[in-house]
Order: sequence, then structure tokens, then C-alpha cells
Amino acid sequence: MCHITEPISTELPSKDATTVNVNASAVSGMIATGRGYSQLEEICASLNMPCISRNTWDIYHNTLYKDIYKTAWDLMEEAAGEEAKLAIKGGEVTRIEVHLS
Repeated sequence: MCHITEPISTELPSKDATTVNVNASAVSGMIATGRGYSQLEEICASLNMPCISRNTWDIYHNTLYKDIYKTAWDLMEEAAGEEAKLAIKGGEVTRIEVHLS
């Protein structure tokens, strides 16, 4: 009624460490729940809001996937090392060889 138009941003303009990227968060949430781009489109449609493009999804997905994969691999290596120590300490094995490919 007042004919005033104001831009609305989904992110804070600062590049502060506490700023959350809404696109990365959306993609991360979909990955965490085992969903994909099509489900994100459906959610956005149900909220009557525009969805990120498939290209933008791919960029964020590929970046996040690499981070998730590296974190998972690092945690598995750490857990394997701990299991090896416990097995040796418990006398279950006398020698452990690790072959990483």
C-alpha cells in the first residue's frame, strides 16, 4: 500500500565466520537427510520460494561431498588406529599391517 520496495537478503552482508551460506546449508541439509535436488525443488515449491539452480546445487554438492568424504575417511582411520591399539593391548594380535590404497 505504501509502494516502498526494499531488498531482502538471505545472508548477512559481512564475511564474518558466523555467517551461514543459505545455499550451502540447504544442500548440506539435503545430503544429511539422504535427499537430492528434486526433493529440494519440492520443498522450495511448497514454501513458494525460488530454488537454487541445478548448476548451483552441483557446485555446492561437489564441494560439500569432498569435505564430508575427507572427514569420514579421517575419522575411520582414527577409529582403525584405536582398534589396532586395543587389539594389541588385549593380546588379540601380535602384528598389524596396514595397506591403504
